[in-house]
Amino acid sequence: MIAVFNVVKHNYFDVNVFPVQLASLQRLEMENQDAAKKLEDVVAQGEKLLVQIQQALHDIAQSQLQSQMLETSVTVSSASLNNSRTE
Repeated sequence: MIAVFNVVKHNYFDVNVFPVQLASLQRLEMENQDAAKKLEDVVAQGEKLLVQIQQALHDIAQSQLQSQMLETSVTVSSASLNNSRTE
């Protein structure tokens, strides 16, 4: 991290503020890195959850297709049986 500071000494405040500012910036940088890591973890968890949801939706769609195929098969079989009885 590169930073340029102007050190200002006031008559009433004869303390070099540079070390205090630097310490504050370093603390903020650490907090920023911690927050970035937490965000990365949350995004990774969200991506895993998204994959699970997509898989569940795929399974539901497959199940619905199978049900429709069975219903169609039963309907066709029933219609064929009824037609053979009426002939």
